[in-house]
Amino acid sequence: MTSKFVAVATAAALALYSGPAGAAATILVATTGVDSATCGTAPAPCKTIQFALDKAAPGDAVDVRAGTYAECILVAPGTGVGGVLLENEGFDTAQTTFATVLDGTGVCDAASAAPGPVAVVFDQSTIQGFTIKNGGDSVVVGLGAVTIATNKISAGSTTSIGGGIYLATGANLTDPAAKARIAGNTIDSCTADFDGGALYVDASASGVPSVVEIDGNTITTNTAGGAAGAFGGGIAVFTDTASSTDVSTVTITANTITGNTAKNATSGTQFAYGGGIFVATGGASGLGAESVTIGGSTAGTGNIIRGNGSEGLGGGVSVNLQPVPGATHAIVVQGNAITSNTGSKAGGGIHAFSTGTDLVAAATGFAGSVDIESNTLTGNHAPGGPTDFGGGGIFAESYLFRTPSGVLSFEIAKNSITANDTTSFGGGASLLVFASDDPNSDGVTSATDATIGFTNNLLAKNVAHDATGLQARGGGAYQYVEASGGQATASLDNGLLTVAQNTTDVGEAGLAWDAVSSSNSLSTDGHAHVSLTNSIVSANEGVGVGLGGSVFPGPLLSFDISYDDSLGNTGGDWDPKLGVATGTNGVIAVDPALDSFFTPSRCSPTIDAGDPATPVGQELLPNGNRINLGHLGGTVSAVRTLPDVNGDGQVDGLDVLAIAVSFGATSLPPDPRFSAAADRDLDGDVDGDDLSYVAAFFGQACP
Repeated sequence: MTSKFVAVATAAALALYSGPAGAAATILVATTGVDSATCGTAPAPCKTIQFALDKAAPGDAVDVRAGTYAECILVAPGTGVGGVLLENEGFDTAQTTFATVLDGTGVCDAASAAPGPVAVVFDQSTIQGFTIKNGGDSVVVGLGAVTIATNKISAGSTTSIGGGIYLATGANLTDPAAKARIAGNTIDSCTADFDGGALYVDASASGVPSVVEIDGNTITTNTAGGAAGAFGGGIAVFTDTASSTDVSTVTITANTITGNTAKNATSGTQFAYGGGIFVATGGASGLGAESVTIGGSTAGTGNIIRGNGSEGLGGGVSVNLQPVPGATHAIVVQGNAITSNTGSKAGGGIHAFSTGTDLVAAATGFAGSVDIESNTLTGNHAPGGPTDFGGGGIFAESYLFRTPSGVLSFEIAKNSITANDTTSFGGGASLLVFASDDPNSDGVTSATDATIGFTNNLLAKNVAHDATGLQARGGGAYQYVEASGGQATASLDNGLLTVAQNTTDVGEAGLAWDAVSSSNSLSTDGHAHVSLTNSIVSANEGVGVGLGGSVFPGPLLSFDISYDDSLGNTGGDWDPKLGVATGTNGVIAVDPALDSFFTPSRCSPTIDAGDPATPVGQELLPNGNRINLGHLGGTVSAVRTLPDVNGDGQVDGLDVLAIAVSFGATSLPPDPRFSAAADRDLDGDVDGDDLSYVAAFFGQACP
């Protein structure tokens, strides 16, 4: 793995020497040209790209005409410190022409005397619009705030990391306002013996902020691993910060990532992580502010992650959060379409991991946070063995040691998790939470609270099935919590779920819960806790919600269930050990009237049936001032309350009359004509706005 770094260091020393800066110019290259002191004009182009680059000053452009160039080049100005633009001649007008080819065959490919990258791009320089292929130690290497855009990159290999592109920021950065950008490229058929089959990013920061954008690329059929368990068959990203004031930020948006593979080590026990994407914070030091975002909250920012595979964990995506005391790290996976991926051991769609020891609250928020939000996970697979944790759609695991509550956040919310499968645990999702107050078993303990929040998720038509042993559990989700030590609490907070039409071999087709209280070196026991509220559990083939055979509720293993609807589960709605009684704690047993998209009907009894103490959130008016049950509760997609003012089950002229009687009345100051039922928008006034809601629903009725 040293050849790449030695070559890069030598190239940097040769290319970035100080010299006089000239005015910006364009130097032309063509296969028919001649390298000379005066070449570079349209009548007399240069013949080789490197010769033209060596003539360039900072700010100059080198335009290359169509043809094949058997060169391996250094993209930097020949004089002066700064950047140069290298592009095919037709790029400015055609944008998509790739007839200009950089080919490393026989020059720097794997079979050559000196395997290396076809192009090394230095800080502030750009390469765009080329076909670049056959690199022997990556195809393109970027050092610092470079732009690698709109290229076709293929047939690269490396015995180290980054088969297609290798990018390193860190010490290569010079401008605090600059960023590295990898955008609009097609990267295919590249291999790395270690990590990052298509793309490896070392986004470290030391004195200068590191900002990396990976946007709009198409990354297909790349492979990583074998020499070791790979991190990232398609993309591998590692952030790092050398000090508490350093910042590293990476965004991965609008990419199409398909058919990539992360392989386990061919010998040994090293597993692969992230068939499509792998990201990790806290590389060598991790002392500062680090964040990685995969996707985003706005339209067009999500990635398409399809048909990738990991021989270990995370067929589509694997993320690893590991903050150290005093740092702030964050990973967001949001708005992505993650389909038909395979994590052979666990996490067919997404694998998410977090850990921390002796973490302290950050002044600006959590010391660490993982947010998996608003993703669509469909048709992913986790064909692991009986000792693997499964998770056809998602496998999430959080381990905290001597870290109190409010320090690390792990939230999985607003995801659509459908038609995923596993042969072990959790067809839709498998979640593991572990807390220990005595990690070294030396009696040095402190309060610890590890929690995963699992809210507003749809779990539907997922399958946990083991064809050989019929021992798979948790068709919708499997959840395991363990707390070790008297000051440790491990929690899984479930809320606003719709769990419907899931299937399992044994036991719990909806939600399967295991909980363990274990002792520390002082022989004190931890508290494991699972809650479920404001949720719908319906029509699952097995028990709706249940416990493992050896799990019994008690002072150290607590299960809180309130304001839920469970009905029509073939093995029973609730495990008898949970002691759930319909009609108490807001629990109901009614048909939720879900449609084919698992949305309750307007007349579903789950509308306005949630905990009165839970805010209605973003539910649109009229909302009855009470949250709905299920995954749409509290969101803008929640079914709105029928504005039936007089309570007769239909919106008609009588409701208009009821508003007319109270029209103009206010709640403050008290007005005897004021009717709370007529105040549909809950603003304390009966006015035209309330009448408009009745008009909008006029003629609708519930039996």
